Amino acid sequence: MVVLVDACVTPLDTFEQISENRYLTVEAPLTDQLEHHRIKLSLSVGNFNGNSLINPITRAKVYVIDERNVREEFLERAGRVEEGVYYSVNRFAGRVGGSYTLFIETTDGKKYQSFTEKMKGVPEIENPQTRFEINNIYERDDPRRAGFNVYVDFQDPPTEGDNYQWYWKHYEKDSICQSCYGGNYDFKINKCVEEIGV
Repeated sequence: MVVLVDACVTPLDTFEQISENRYLTVEAPLTDQLEHHRIKLSLSVGNFNGNSLINPITRAKVYVIDERNVREEFLERAGRVEEGVYYSVNRFAGRVGGSYTLFIETTDGKKYQSFTEKMKGVPEIENPQTRFEINNIYERDDPRRAGFNVYVDFQDPPTEGDNYQWYWKHYEKDSICQSCYGGNYDFKINKCVEEIGV
């Protein structure tokens, strides 16, 4: 049996954008943890000019109201890195069984309201395991080749529409003690690298 696979690359000489529609993206996780909750707002670029695909939505009025009519305000933090990111003024915890609605009003007068979402409980984590594993599809010097993978078991309720998102913190031993101000520390070259475009 002989299989021939052929491919070619066609250069894109002209680009014509069919639609200039812009779309709002809202990242608004709400948990039952007592904390300052975070909401990120951005708008896709309607007319792509090759620079950025999204624009942060700044200076918006953002708040959440629960079924008891308790209102939590969210404010944007100052600084370029945090543009379009809003934090709750108060630390609060969502309640399992509570219902929440998000409201957004932009500086151009557009108003958005989410569907009311009921906070569901999450199942207990059972049998957590950590395994050191080597993934041979990566080269020996690739950091993705080996590491610890975390596995957990849980009993998913039979209801539909359950979504889970897991957060973790990664810690590793520093071989050096260095502070990096106004940039990012590049661990591959052990050097502080200035951020581009800030």
